[in-house]
Amino acid sequence: MHFVNSPSRRPLGPRTLVNVCVLLVFGIGFASPVRGGPPEFRIEENLATAIEAYDGGDYRTAITAWTRAANLDSTDAMTSLADMYFRGVGVVADAGRALALYRKAASQGDGVALMNVGDMHLNGYGVRRSSLEAYFWFRLAGRAGQVWAAEQAEFLGQNLTDKQRLQVEERLSRGIPSP
Repeated sequence: MHFVNSPSRRPLGPRTLVNVCVLLVFGIGFASPVRGGPPEFRIEENLATAIEAYDGGDYRTAITAWTRAANLDSTDAMTSLADMYFRGVGVVADAGRALALYRKAASQGDGVALMNVGDMHLNGYGVRRSSLEAYFWFRLAGRAGQVWAAEQAEFLGQNLTDKQRLQVEERLSRGIPSP
């Protein structure tokens, strides 16, 4: 076979190959919040750092790493931070802050966060106690695959009026509320 060496079919030179490699390594790496870039922009690295630090009792490092990942919209990090604020591990216990973090993760459909928001409403942690609100959040969590939450919703639903259940159904049809 014979190939015609035209300008459009010219082989890539070494300088072009180096530029392409630099673009791939740095350009794509920095654009992704999961891979490449500085540590504060890598979700998976921050999650791993947080878990290792937490397991080792270094709560300050765990909070810093989970905060970085939560700022990149990691629902796992949001719920882990919320747990720490709820229980007061490495921070002053703050049910209101925990609820805000759970709500943010819940707004993205995180089943554990949806369930925890329901539990906080049921027990009045950081919010006025409300079986009706708990029922709503447990129903959402049940839809997200949380079996315990679905069971709780079924139990709570037995004590609601038809009008209350209808109100919740209407809210459910609108989807997950924003935080």
